[in-house]
Amino acid sequence: EVGEVGEKKGEHCAICKMEKEKGFYLTHIYICIDCERKIVETSTDHPLYHYYVEQLKKAWSSSTIPS
Repeated sequence: EVGEVGEKKGEHCAICKMEKEKGFYLTHIYICIDCERKIVETSTDHPLYHYYVEQLKKAWSSSTIPS
């Protein structure tokens, strides 16, 4: 489930690993607004798109869903 966009001080983005105030949860993974914009705007045949996909895979495989 996609979460609401909000201000989350101290949250670390699963893609860029930076602490960001604005972002959202995609299931249980926090993604900052900047990375979300880059993912959406990057063509699927661009090397950066594959980087974003790999970062998401790593985040999903290394995290657990909160209960």
